[in-house]
Amino acid sequence: MTHGVYVLSVRHAEHDEYIIVALAMQCSVEPPRVALAVSHNARILEPLLSAGGAVFSVLSVHQVAAIRRYGTPGGVRHRLTERNRSANGHPIPPEGSFWMELRIVRESDGGDHRVLIADVIDAGANASEKAEGFEPLTLAASKLPYGG
Repeated sequence: MTHGVYVLSVRHAEHDEYIIVALAMQCSVEPPRVALAVSHNARILEPLLSAGGAVFSVLSVHQVAAIRRYGTPGGVRHRLTERNRSANGHPIPPEGSFWMELRIVRESDGGDHRVLIADVIDAGANASEKAEGFEPLTLAASKLPYGG
């Protein structure tokens, strides 16, 4: 997993929520785990903790427009079919090249962010992406001024 820009998506109370995440990393190989930080002010934090998991999508360098779509207040709404959802019903954004379904196993106060440790319980690639030649969207390439 590279340091980059990701989309975090969760289904909660019959609504899909999305947010851009830039603070994330692989923290264990066995079991496969990811650590990520979500601002205490983020609208997705409460639904995420309540749902106990989410989908974490990796963006490619060609998917910069996703930052505007998912990073604006209120996010964006897609009409998703069941095949665009994880086994637990979380939305899989069409822009994400690769995705991981996460189950939160630990959380901690990290200052102005909540730090979450999550097991990777499933993973996949969107049909349009090929692993060969994949270039992840890094924070520097996104030109996103990180604000939390």
